[in-house]
Amino acid sequence: MKKFLILSVILIGFVVPGCNKPAATGVPGKPQVVVSIPPYISIVKAIAGDTVNVQSVVPANFDPHTMEATPSQREMIHNADLFICIGELFEDKLIQTLHQENKGFRILQLNEKIPVLSYSETSNLVDACADTHIHLEAAQ
Repeated sequence: MKKFLILSVILIGFVVPGCNKPAATGVPGKPQVVVSIPPYISIVKAIAGDTVNVQSVVPANFDPHTMEATPSQREMIHNADLFICIGELFEDKLIQTLHQENKGFRILQLNEKIPVLSYSETSNLVDACADTHIHLEAAQ
């Protein structure tokens, strides 16, 4: 029983610090913008400069096509003033959940605002489908 109590205290010592709210990144007072993939950080910075703090949900060198958002990433988006995404499949469920939790949630879905090329225009595919890689080749 004594060993169980000691082990419980040690485990609580590891678990409780992990329950803290993550520290906010960036400069306090600036709007928090969260983008779905790292290439959009540079686009937001080019447009907004130092007037906003920008973070990416998907870490650098991580495949967004297989992305499953963690609770901390969901919280990062939920606490943002604006979420900028591209219409990838991994974002759909996340966006639906965030809209249910926060009705005033602001989202900019780039594939709805920027004309994108279809794969049939850029390749020899028979079926036309949208190419959401607008950071690589937006329609002119």
